[in-house]
Amino acid sequence: MWHASISGFGLSGDTLRAVALRALDGVGDATLGQWEERGRLALHVRRRLTIDEARRVDGVKDIRGTPDALKRFERMRPHLPRGWTEII
Repeated sequence: MWHASISGFGLSGDTLRAVALRALDGVGDATLGQWEERGRLALHVRRRLTIDEARRVDGVKDIRGTPDALKRFERMRPHLPRGWTEII
């Protein structure tokens, strides 16, 4: 899954959405599934991989709640705002 999270104080929902969709230009396939969610801090847009992208990563796997998900989150922690606790 491709995922863009966009936050901007004072920006309209339409502007946040446009920025998120621009970030996902050229990746994934929205016709296979795309979800938008307004979170506490950001607008999140998630999009399924294309069939070719899924093949290149040896298929799609749901890693939520696994040790691998926690390991990936810990690698990203230095890039997240201080105190960030959201992990799925």
